[in-house]
Amino acid sequence: MNQNKLCGMIGLAKRAGALITGGPLVCEAVRGKNPPKIVLLASDAAENSCKRVTGCCAYYNVGCVKIDVTTEALAHAIGKRGFVAAVAIADENFASAIKELINTTETCVSLSSERNDQ
Repeated sequence: MNQNKLCGMIGLAKRAGALITGGPLVCEAVRGKNPPKIVLLASDAAENSCKRVTGCCAYYNVGCVKIDVTTEALAHAIGKRGFVAAVAIADENFASAIKELINTTETCVSLSSERNDQ
């Protein structure tokens, strides 16, 4: 049930223009001037993708969470075909709502610390 809510919230963020999709674009956004508030990794993302994204997030101190959603379900939630391994939430309100949903789900694992610049 929480997985459906999480996918719905990610879809809303996409429609609002507050979502960055794909590993390379997520890493580019994390390195940018206005980094995303949280990065979400699919549960079955490739090891290399996980390593690249988590390393980037850890270096730039951006929160990164592996969620209990497959790459295919994540792609479907944002209206794409195929697979999406990583997404980044750029809006603070969407990020806080997603963090709240994630905190109610015990299967999620935090991979790096959150950004503390505010």
